[in-house]
Amino acid sequence: MGPDGLVAARRVRTLDVGAAVRQFNELAVPGMGSIWTGRQLLWPLLGIAAAAKARESIQVSNIEAANAVEALACRMALATLERQRKARSSGAQRRDARIRGAQKLQDANNLTFQVMRRPGFYVTQPMRMSAVQPLLALGLVDSNSERFNAYCVSEAGEALLEAACAPYPACWHGSGLIDTLAKWMVGSPVRVAHIATIERAITPLAPLPPRASEVLRERLSARSDANSIRRRAALAWVRRLQDEPTSGWDVHAPEEFSPEHWADLHAGASFFRARDAALAVLDACERVMGPAGHALRLTAPPPTTVGRALAAAQAAAEQFLTGAEHGNYHPAGLQFCREIARGEHQQVLAQLVARDGRVLRLSDAEIVPGMAFDGAAGEESEEQDGDEATAVLSDRILLPAGMSFRMRNLFLMELDLEARLDQWLGEAETAA
Repeated sequence: MGPDGLVAARRVRTLDVGAAVRQFNELAVPGMGSIWTGRQLLWPLLGIAAAAKARESIQVSNIEAANAVEALACRMALATLERQRKARSSGAQRRDARIRGAQKLQDANNLTFQVMRRPGFYVTQPMRMSAVQPLLALGLVDSNSERFNAYCVSEAGEALLEAACAPYPACWHGSGLIDTLAKWMVGSPVRVAHIATIERAITPLAPLPPRASEVLRERLSARSDANSIRRRAALAWVRRLQDEPTSGWDVHAPEEFSPEHWADLHAGASFFRARDAALAVLDACERVMGPAGHALRLTAPPPTTVGRALAAAQAAAEQFLTGAEHGNYHPAGLQFCREIARGEHQQVLAQLVARDGRVLRLSDAEIVPGMAFDGAAGEESEEQDGDEATAVLSDRILLPAGMSFRMRNLFLMELDLEARLDQWLGEAETAA
């Protein structure tokens, strides 16, 4: 008899270079995780603040509260999109990258907190997880640890909440937004069709109120520490890109960046290209093995397509090393590229498969299928940096090749702070 359920193996390959990836993303845009809208910071703050009030009556963790607030916001936004679809009287409901959990939430009608707090109710990776680092880095929470359940809203976080909640002083039965959410957590029901004010207050389909956007911009870039200076430079640059798109690497740093910041961006892009080329080698192996998973012998010359991918990976790794080997970059990334650039093809292939271990694995002198093997590599793009939502928008954001995904996210965040993101996304949908 088989098990009750099979665990799906994720096809994300880290290749043991996660520390180097994190460093290059931090050097590009410090402290931003994977967030790209202001609401993605507001929801966890609302959850933390409301949970603190609700704990006077019930046991509730910050994680449960923040996940439930996010799920409620996305469910209400789906209801808005459905009303818009019905008003058009035609066509399917449009998808919006600012909403997660559309399939699970579409038919969810029981919106009590006791239901929505359950781990399986919403998505396995809520946007809250991307906000753990930014909440601390921007000073919006106080905590002695990085555990989300230990967070409490800081003075700066209170200022953001006040600015975001001010337009809704009587959100529901005379209560403000945070009190309303606390009452909901304690047991008051919320029905999607009847709570229009709550919907306007937390919807992902609209920017933050203007004053809240100003407060968030100040936390992002108005301070004098080194990380704020880098974020300020990056914000200024992506703002200019909205009117002056560029997709090339200038020899000299653009006026917004320091030479050191630009050099780090360039080194990071070179590393990401080397990593992606290494992943292309593994994908080439998987395609050669096919759905049947035929083993590849390491003692034989690699197939032609695998050999070409190996040559491209070696060139990309050597390019990174040429520009970055003497820089102050994480040793895991340097070692990874040395392995690729300076080894024989069979040796490089064995090392890459050993680093994978999930889709492909080694068995004696053979490459054989791993638990996440499907034999169809390349048919679906695989986002390696945990940023699937904005990857679909990357074609419309012209950035130099290989640049950290955080710069793409910051481009969208700047649009959101200017209350232009909804229009931009609408234009992107029309263009598609």
